[in-house]
Amino acid sequence: MIRSHRWPAFARWFARACERRLHAAFHEGWLAGLEHLREAAAAGPVLIVANHHAWWDAVVALWLSQRVLALEAFALMESAQLQRLRFFGLVGGFGVDRSAPRDGALALRYATTLLDRPGRVLWLFPEGAIVSSRAPLRFEPGAAAIAARVPALQVVPLGLRYEPGDHERPSLWLCCGPPLRPDADVATATAQLQQAVAACLDDIDGRTLAFTRSFGGEARPGLATRLLDRFAGWIIARFGSRLQAAIAAQPQAVLGPAELSDHRRAGPRGEQQ
Repeated sequence: MIRSHRWPAFARWFARACERRLHAAFHEGWLAGLEHLREAAAAGPVLIVANHHAWWDAVVALWLSQRVLALEAFALMESAQLQRLRFFGLVGGFGVDRSAPRDGALALRYATTLLDRPGRVLWLFPEGAIVSSRAPLRFEPGAAAIAARVPALQVVPLGLRYEPGDHERPSLWLCCGPPLRPDADVATATAQLQQAVAACLDDIDGRTLAFTRSFGGEARPGLATRLLDRFAGWIIARFGSRLQAAIAAQPQAVLGPAELSDHRRAGPRGEQQ
């Protein structure tokens, strides 16, 4: 297991960088149920249980925790990934080798030591890997095991979607459910957490809640589109008349009677009818 080496100053700087990246990559961000997360953070340490279907999940986690809620965030990661991206250790990441049972047990115990006071939040993605956004949720039992060990823990389900729309950049959708206290039985608790996150995703898909725009929404197109539009405008202004004249001067094929008959018999793809 790899412990976190969270450096508060670096975490604050990196969270601002994450915010800038989100604003650049997404057309807009929509949030619902954020009051549940605020209430939970005021009552005790928080465990956020979320679906995991994009690289952006870690960026969203840090932005939401640090920039939106001003919480001290931690997250469980694969040891191999943390060794490759060591800067995540400076913002609260700690690593586990899921193929080693002893490593998993150490990570669970370490997670409980982090959740020792209000103002701290631990992110877990119980699917264990990035999966398709439309695949059925299948949670591993780690989150439920942590919840069973921390009596004062506030467990908040969270759903994430990244959706294309009528803009060149996708939109971010995030929904938090009310805090819950999972059953003491780990298998039952895992099913409860899975159902709670699925309900958050259903609320996003059905737009059944009052979502608030957190950022973006401006109609202005992205930089690449603006540059392409300016280039096209310059071409039309400079050479538009020449282009029109060249098009008008192009010879048009004249079909003879036999060719015209064949053309009429041809299908939309040139196939004989």
